[in-house]
Amino acid sequence: MRLSALCTDPEVIEYDGVEAVKTLGLKQERKRITMDAKELETRFTYHSPKDGQLAKYTDLRDSAKALAQKISEMVPESRE
Repeated sequence: MRLSALCTDPEVIEYDGVEAVKTLGLKQERKRITMDAKELETRFTYHSPKDGQLAKYTDLRDSAKALAQKISEMVPESRE
């Protein structure tokens, strides 16, 4: 059953070029994204940071690593 079928008043929205269904109080449902070979190549090609981005990327990586370490410390062992 689709999430939109559970909602009496779904609203179709567009996010990053992808059509989605915004539901009331439920998670959003996103349709599958398809890409041609050129788009895949572009997404998986290294793009060097522009002015000012390197510091931001470094800060984001450091913050993500600190969060991952905190989760690892606090969450019990599991298969996931």
